[in-house]
Amino acid sequence: MALVSVPSGDLVYVVGQNLSGVTGAYRILMEISPQMHRLDAGHNALGNDGAVALFRGLATQRMRFSAGKGAQAWGMREVRMGQNNVGDEGLANAVWYASEDQELKSLWMPANSITFASDPGHLSALIEQLNKSHLTELRLANNRLSPAAVEQLFTNLEAPRLRALHLSSCRLPAEVAPAIADFVASSRSYGLEILELNGNSLGAKGVSAVVDALQSSNFTLLRLGLHANNARHARSTGSDDDWDSEEEWSSASDADSDAAACRQQTERRLPALLERNRLLSRRVKDAAARALAPMRIILHAQAPPEQGEVDSQQAQLQNLSIGTTGTSDTAKPEAPAPSPSEAPAPFDSFPLLRLPRELQLVVARHCSGDAEALSEAQWSRITTYAGERASLARMAERSRLALFAAATGPSRAARLERKTKMLEVLDEWRSRYRCDQWEINPEPSGLW
Repeated sequence: MALVSVPSGDLVYVVGQNLSGVTGAYRILMEISPQMHRLDAGHNALGNDGAVALFRGLATQRMRFSAGKGAQAWGMREVRMGQNNVGDEGLANAVWYASEDQELKSLWMPANSITFASDPGHLSALIEQLNKSHLTELRLANNRLSPAAVEQLFTNLEAPRLRALHLSSCRLPAEVAPAIADFVASSRSYGLEILELNGNSLGAKGVSAVVDALQSSNFTLLRLGLHANNARHARSTGSDDDWDSEEEWSSASDADSDAAACRQQTERRLPALLERNRLLSRRVKDAAARALAPMRIILHAQAPPEQGEVDSQQAQLQNLSIGTTGTSDTAKPEAPAPSPSEAPAPFDSFPLLRLPRELQLVVARHCSGDAEALSEAQWSRITTYAGERASLARMAERSRLALFAAATGPSRAARLERKTKMLEVLDEWRSRYRCDQWEINPEPSGLW
């Protein structure tokens, strides 16, 4: 049967095409051309063998498409493989490919047969490759994950480019909550904005531990899913006669109490903390954008000459004028000198560039409109970037390329697209220099 691929720009869409095994993977690879950068192959039956063949084939395609003279590096930006009966080996190959292809940003593998229950050494290699990759989104929801492996994942996860991690409905028990809370509270979670853990069994204590970590130490998460996480579930239907013993009544009561405690965390505490993080993130982004231009001006401007230097230059010019006009019979009479009241003031504006460099940087920081929003490390990165003369040319070139790909014309849609492209360039700069999320200044040491 012929493969039905639905063309859509740069997307290869082969959802529900009964593709299975290595043969199915080869049929998908035949649809991928240099113009394709996204793949949606959900609801098939590729399995481990098909996933391994697919990602090995994508690696070969990547080398072939990038080898032409003047060709840019080719890569996939997004791969979706939900409901394909893919196991740990298939996931390992997917993450391996992600570590090789820096263009791959989004990997979807929900509702498969992934467990993380393979050899701990293999899991360590997978986590290392995940940390090295440029993935910004990883979806593994609806996979029955090994609790011990999930603990190892959160203990060793340090992927600064990862923005979204989806682990909802993965049957995570309360035992993994401490590892998740430690990760949320640590600097290793910096950059992560979305963590979905809905539909697990962390229990009220586990949910509370994660929310406590968010409140005390995490200012980057903007979405944290913890709904439906009560540790034990009471019976939802049936009459009173269905309960066989007093122990079951007690168990049901405990489950109800646990569910109520979870709701207390997710419906009251959590929304306020996430709103706090959103406001802090917005402050940092705005301050970084506003501070860049004043910083460039101050770092690259030349201070005007001192008043004594101005007087000396004027005297030299006057002597030169007398020397060239004194031998002429038709020399014009010298103009009268202006009176003190008519002479210009030595300084008509604040002498900013005469201040010490440290004070100039303080002024530039306050030009951001929110001097406290940026940490010392963020401010140092902005100062270093703005101090490079070539950085302005690089930013201008990125902006030019972004506008080149945007629509032209005076229409509202075209103007909106151009504005969106420019905002993408700005967001890329803020993300590259880690000026898009709130940072805490380290506590000074050795004071006492």
